[in-house]
Amino acid sequence: MHTIPNFVDIDFYRPLPRDNAFACEHGLLDHFIVMYAGNIGVAQDWTAVLHAAEVLRNEPIRFVILGDGTHRGWLAGEVARRNLDNHLLLPYQPRERMAEINASCDVAMITMAPKAGWDGFPSKIYTTLACGKPSIVSTEEDSELAWTVNEARCGTVVPVEQNAAYAEAVLNAYHRRDELVEEGQRGRRFVEENYSKRAVAMQYDRLIRSLTDEKSSEYAH
Repeated sequence: MHTIPNFVDIDFYRPLPRDNAFACEHGLLDHFIVMYAGNIGVAQDWTAVLHAAEVLRNEPIRFVILGDGTHRGWLAGEVARRNLDNHLLLPYQPRERMAEINASCDVAMITMAPKAGWDGFPSKIYTTLACGKPSIVSTEEDSELAWTVNEARCGTVVPVEQNAAYAEAVLNAYHRRDELVEEGQRGRRFVEENYSKRAVAMQYDRLIRSLTDEKSSEYAH
């Protein structure tokens, strides 16, 4: 069995300036921005995000979540109940703005629900890496998501249901924010080398050539 991944459009998902129209529209330039963009549902552990926002409310850190899903109403209710003024919840945005949106954050976040990291894989990690942004992810340590972040050396992996550790990872990213640009660059190179259209096409090419060589060898005998 041979596994070949889907490719990422690295021309569309690309690094852009942090100071951009989206960041200006939503007042994101004066804060350290931790961002999630995608489905707000049962596959994510939102308690980790809420806990981090709660314990870090006195830091110049802002949590921005864009999207919709079955848990959006609950999440909005929890933000209001906990009076989290460092938490911005926005609806889905046009796809053509995603590179600009990703550029508006300092670090991306993905918090998988228990066991969800074994059952699925959030493809947004590839587009985030392509945009040159590191990630803080909460997932099983032996999941594919954890492997990807560690292999790319572009982010931090926190075990699931470790809310205090997740908040600490966010605070640590803030304190070493000058290092995040280099981390993001490593992630971009990782995607270019492994998940770009050219890289994936080369994998198909090598596989087809190897099968052709095997078939030719059979005929020769």
